[in-house]
Amino acid sequence: MLFCPYFELRTFNQKTSMTGNHNLPVHVAVIPDGNRRWARKHCFEPWIGHANGVKRFEETADAFFRRGIPYFTFWAASTDNLLKRNKKEVVYLVGLMKKQLSARIKSVEKDKIRFLIFGQGQSIINDSDLDALISKLEKKTERYAERNLTILFGYDGFDEMTAAVNKIINSRPSIIDYETIKNVLWTCSLPPVDLVIRTGEPLSNWAHLSAGFMMWLTGNSKIYSPQVLWPDFTEKELDETLKEYAKEKRRFGA
Repeated sequence: MLFCPYFELRTFNQKTSMTGNHNLPVHVAVIPDGNRRWARKHCFEPWIGHANGVKRFEETADAFFRRGIPYFTFWAASTDNLLKRNKKEVVYLVGLMKKQLSARIKSVEKDKIRFLIFGQGQSIINDSDLDALISKLEKKTERYAERNLTILFGYDGFDEMTAAVNKIINSRPSIIDYETIKNVLWTCSLPPVDLVIRTGEPLSNWAHLSAGFMMWLTGNSKIYSPQVLWPDFTEKELDETLKEYAKEKRRFGA
């Protein structure tokens, strides 16, 4: 039998989970596209766009939790982002991340937010200070359950699924079902994603995901793809998104 390594794993409905307010999603995942385009639009260097994107991330995470949404997942960087972009830009991104991790460590008791990070970012970056900060924050927040913040760093959904298949092959389980696969995912402790927000969509009325984004958990997700760039995604835009989400009746194939 294969088990998720996170002690707090709960049993979730394979299609969705519900908050106390049935009009709210339980789990929102954000693909924050548009930092560099925002910087170009305002004649800034790319890292200024990333700095503003981090500021928007902090504001958005706080807004989701204040509205009673218990799970927020944020795709901070893909594998390709870390391997293919300008080294100076990546170094700046890592510096921003370390700064935010340090700030969250200081506010653990006040925030009471469970923190997890998934992906191959740490092995790609190979920064002992970053590793120590992540380990410390995950350890200090492991007792919390009401608010859950997950960062995807050096994440690729195809890599996640490939790793899961290899674990299953190596363990040779007698039965392979939904839970067997779920339990070997990097994101095994998370419930299904109810709403995916991908900002910076170039064309209206179109939407796309990237790199097999959380493919096992987004099969029944609603996808909202505004053209607004991530640094411009305000709390007002967030509320409009949740309002539209609440209007939709999810059929799950019925």
